Amino acid sequence: MGPQSCNSSEARWVTLTMLDPKALNKNIKREIFEIPTFEQIVPQLGGKEVFTTLDQKDAYWQVELDKASSRLCTFNTPFGRYCFKRMPFGISSASEILQREPVRHLKT
Repeated sequence: MGPQSCNSSEARWVTLTMLDPKALNKNIKREIFEIPTFEQIVPQLGGKEVFTTLDQKDAYWQVELDKASSRLCTFNTPFGRYCFKRMPFGISSASEILQREPVRHLKT
């Protein structure tokens, strides 16, 4: 439920409990990971019989943070501090990580 669908007291609570990663994103060293293009993948499919799809709808929640990263993703709420243990939305390097992980797991 986003702030636009909340009443004013709910919207205030939602705003107070969101991680604002702007300062964190400025200091993240992003790795470069390029997804293979269609032209690179097609030649590898010849003679193959089994194909699949990968649903990454909730992929952010599958990436565990190490202790140091988890501490950097801590924010205050009206009920105390919250420390993410999984990758939160809004982290600048998330797309590269989410592109790299399936390739890494499928190659092993």
